[in-house]
Amino acid sequence: GLGGESAYVACHAIVSEWFRGRELALAFGLAIALTNLGSVFNNFLSPVVANWWTTPSALGLGLAINGAGLVVTMIIFCLSNRYKS
Repeated sequence: GLGGESAYVACHAIVSEWFRGRELALAFGLAIALTNLGSVFNNFLSPVVANWWTTPSALGLGLAINGAGLVVTMIIFCLSNRYKS
């Protein structure tokens, strides 16, 4: 809910820079499918983790996964700027 749409737009901006032509449609489709799959996994796994341990541990796991996503995003940003044609 916080910044999801901005991340969605940024993801599509990066995908549109990296792919052209026929590959662009497949890349957009995979990006949309993976973001929706992430939402499904979150809706399934968060209650399981909260029931096994505690609710703060489920929130901590989500925070750790988002932190890892932030690190990967920064790496992709650096690579995108370095190899920009």
